[in-house]
Amino acid sequence: MPKWVKIAHGFASKWNFVHCTGTMDGKHVQILALENSSSMYYNYIVTFSIVLLAIAYAHCKVIYADVACQDLFPDGGAFKHISFSKRIEHNNVHLLPAETLPGKPLAVPFVFVANDAFALSVNIMKPYAGHSPGSSLLVRISNYSLSRVCRAVENI
Repeated sequence: MPKWVKIAHGFASKWNFVHCTGTMDGKHVQILALENSSSMYYNYIVTFSIVLLAIAYAHCKVIYADVACQDLFPDGGAFKHISFSKRIEHNNVHLLPAETLPGKPLAVPFVFVANDAFALSVNIMKPYAGHSPGSSLLVRISNYSLSRVCRAVENI
């Protein structure tokens, strides 16, 4: 069974989320300021840090990790600077082609699920913005499903 098929089956069975090939998140890892680095590793959360980006599969294990250069932006801003981002952008990750879901007419792509710090794209899914108590039931259910599947990477 190909790697992406196995990963997608894991998310479907464990998290009840189809066409997911991984969940992404970033973490600022606090460091001591390097000598003569001035503000090079100084970030938006007012500490010195580097960004650790990880992609996990359904069973809370890392399938990809990268340490991004210093960055003044949240996790998603750092993601733009790593090689995996370019691979997704140029479709060099070799994900499975979009497929229709049972009983649905439109083909649905395989995606990586991330939080709202990441940029939305064909292969990166993130929650609806502006979630509030007045949001529609569909928006709340969708955001809940996305946050639930993100536990795979957050629990690492």
